[in-house]
Amino acid sequence: MPRHYTANFNFRLTGDLPLQREQPLHTQQVRGDSVWLRSGDEVVVAQIAVIPEDSVDTVWVKLARDQMTQGWVREGRMMESVVPSDPISEFINLFSSRHTNYFMSFSLLMLLVWLWMKSKRYRMPVVHYDDIGSGYPAAFCLTLSASALLYAWIQKYHAEAWQEYYFHPSLNPFGQPWIVALFLCSVWALTVMALATADEMLRLLKGRGLLFYGATLVAVAMVDYMFFTVAPFPWVSVPCFIIYLIYALYQMYGKN
Repeated sequence: MPRHYTANFNFRLTGDLPLQREQPLHTQQVRGDSVWLRSGDEVVVAQIAVIPEDSVDTVWVKLARDQMTQGWVREGRMMESVVPSDPISEFINLFSSRHTNYFMSFSLLMLLVWLWMKSKRYRMPVVHYDDIGSGYPAAFCLTLSASALLYAWIQKYHAEAWQEYYFHPSLNPFGQPWIVALFLCSVWALTVMALATADEMLRLLKGRGLLFYGATLVAVAMVDYMFFTVAPFPWVSVPCFIIYLIYALYQMYGKN
């Protein structure tokens, strides 16, 4: 498996990490004194060593926070506690946790049900149900769902290309593998759609209606994202997206 980082690569710790001060030897694993790195520390890869005799992990990495705080750790253990020191990588890491996605999906679904019940009581507009006179909010949710499907596709069929992007991210789609470039284009389209949606909301809604509709739109969008990234791809997520697309289009145009 290719390594996507080299010496002098910068990481940020997401959890505490113990380091072994002495370099491991080919004949035995030297323990010696240990030093602890703390969550949030910025570290740099000082050296990478291969120890074929190690039955746990043959790759060891020397990390350095400063001249006095540095040591060795197995690569697998390191990768559990670090994220590339880049805002895009940190954002990806934040939304890649399965446990977080399941929890947020359930919480947002409950919020959406509550908002929907409130909308019926106060007759407030809700995206896909009793929408405002604009197709942009529904188009925004559909674009977000399509982006989530692309993300799931990359994770399943182009994992190495995504790992390379994770370690060396960019918002520029040019020069990226085609599937990553397509995903980045969908992100830019989503950004444009979000701006257009916000403009339409400000034009058509005021006061409590604007706040309520904005809350339901965010809840629907996040449920869409969580579902289409967590649902098994393609046997569950793709048919559900087709059904969702037909439903959204019917709500926009079929009732007229």
